[in-house]
Order: sequence, then structure tokens, then C-alpha cells
Amino acid sequence: MMNSALWQHEALQGEQSSNIEEPPTKDTQQFYNLLTEANKSLFEGSSESKLSVCVRLLSISQIGTFLTNAYRNLQNCCWT
Repeated sequence: MMNSALWQHEALQGEQSSNIEEPPTKDTQQFYNLLTEANKSLFEGSSESKLSVCVRLLSISQIGTFLTNAYRNLQNCCWT
């Protein structure tokens, strides 16, 4: 059993070393460019990235939406 597992591992190692790296496609390169841009700082000297600020704003927006809906549900349930 151990020999079988070892043989499979060695076979995979051989396959991986024979893989030829291909250049990224247009869509893949565009995605990489977006990730690189999102990782840049928001402004010079900022410790926050553009992506982290967008995620925080989205989170705040969702919390606000949740609270608004909860308040409306409470109004409909108890005050009508």
C-alpha cells in the first residue's frame, strides 16, 4: 500500500516538472491587472489598499441596509 502511494506521488512529481508555463490569456491578464490595482494604496502614504476600503464601505452599507429593514419589520409587526 505504501509503495502504491509513493509511486503515485512520484508519478505526479514527474507530470508537474514536465508542465510548460503558458502566458496568461487576455482575460486572465486583465484579472491580474485588477488585483494589482486593487492592492495599491488608496493614496500616497496610506496604509489601506483600495480593495480594503471598498470592502469596508460595502460592509457598512450592508449593515445599514440590515438595520433599516429590521426597523421597518419592527414597525410593521408591532406598531400597526
